[in-house]
Amino acid sequence: MDIGLFLMPLHPPEKPPSMSIAEDLELIVHADKLGFSEAWVGEHMTAKWEIIGSPDLFLSHAFAMTKDIRLGTGVYLLAVHHPSDVATRAALLDQISKGRFNFGVGTGSVPSDRPFKNVVDDAKVMNGRFTESLEIILGIWQAEPPWKYEGEYWTVELTDQWADLDMGFPLKPFTKPHPPIAIPGFSRDSGSIFEAGKRGWGALSTNLASNDIIGTHQSRYKQGMELDGGVFGHRAGEWPEKYTLLILIKKLWSMRSMARWARHFAGTCCLCVRRIFLTGLVFLRMIPASLTVM
Repeated sequence: MDIGLFLMPLHPPEKPPSMSIAEDLELIVHADKLGFSEAWVGEHMTAKWEIIGSPDLFLSHAFAMTKDIRLGTGVYLLAVHHPSDVATRAALLDQISKGRFNFGVGTGSVPSDRPFKNVVDDAKVMNGRFTESLEIILGIWQAEPPWKYEGEYWTVELTDQWADLDMGFPLKPFTKPHPPIAIPGFSRDSGSIFEAGKRGWGALSTNLASNDIIGTHQSRYKQGMELDGGVFGHRAGEWPEKYTLLILIKKLWSMRSMARWARHFAGTCCLCVRRIFLTGLVFLRMIPASLTVM
């Protein structure tokens, strides 16, 4: 088992953002020194408690401050970004880190982010945009010009019109064919978790779900992996060869904020890192052995 961090991250709105961001970076640096295998950072644009609206910019700084820990987006909100932007930024992160980047992708959970990005707040539309965006991103990373994708939401083209000038070639990731992909799941018998297993991707199983729901995620991941003859772990029916225990971190700033968040997150455990008291909400990330990159 490996130990990792998941950071939404959560911070009291009254605290200076620059201080909160510096503390998040310090935490990741310390986790790297302690031997944590990975850390994931969320993307939220319009929530006062969650201030990292560009996790790739944050991670680029964190990569420069760390040596071994893998860092990932937890997650890129694909439905609200143009896929060519995500493809080039994620590829740059993977190059900067020389392959330490984990590509976590999803649709997001903060509804106010959607009108902020002028995207229709409809589940069918969000899921459609997510699926199409990921397909385009993977296409960009593998294709050479001329190549064109015409979808329902986006049209993206790699033209060979200026190929003799070495133009029309977006940056590819360091990791071939692409960085490890992970997608989250929340609901019982999650279709996203099933799809992750089916495609050989990692799965992020949320700490906010109850234990009985988490159990269905393991079952659905197993079903997905074995759909086309894949093996779940060493033998069918086992856990994957490698899985990561992730700790969701929240700083305890005062007894008042403790009480406020206790109403939302029950049964948390406490730990201390460099005299900063944190609450840990634990969940599992399942990774198929064939995609383990360490």
